[in-house]
Amino acid sequence: FTVKTHADTAKVYLPMTGIHNVTDALLAIHAGLECGMELSECAAALADFTPTALRSDRVEIGNITIIRDFYNANPEAMVASVHALNLAAEGRKRIALLGNMNELGDFAANAHKSLGELCRSSTDTALFCGVNYNDFAEGYGDTAAAFPTQGEMIAALPRLFPSKEPAVVLIKASRGLAMEHVFDALSKILADS
Repeated sequence: FTVKTHADTAKVYLPMTGIHNVTDALLAIHAGLECGMELSECAAALADFTPTALRSDRVEIGNITIIRDFYNANPEAMVASVHALNLAAEGRKRIALLGNMNELGDFAANAHKSLGELCRSSTDTALFCGVNYNDFAEGYGDTAAAFPTQGEMIAALPRLFPSKEPAVVLIKASRGLAMEHVFDALSKILADS
């Protein structure tokens, strides 16, 4: 993206997925400018930024891009991540592998149903797992692939990649679901195909 100030302009590369991360980067640039940095220094610092493990990083396996964002999840972050999946897809197949958003209390059922609805209109394929799998499925509709356990989701993964069709895959859930196991299983499936 390009940043313009009253006195300067700079192209900025941010090695993260999603417009929501651009907002955070703009705040970091503003802080840098207020501390006396030049805009070009701010842009260079952001280009060197490495996302912390499990937060919006991308892994390429053949023609499949996997967005690993499974440090934590809440309704706003999930929506932003699904939008980021669409942005990153650039015409490729969009696949969401989503797990439960924990600690939502009375809001859990509606939040998972809404996320299912969003996935129905914003992805080509979605798989869901966790305690609220029925709520995901209710929102997604009749073709929902929703499972109470992560193991059942993992067992369903091979059928998602019958061909070498380019795709972008989002893996996201609350940290308690340990979605790195889904990533590991998917990586093995893709490496073996």
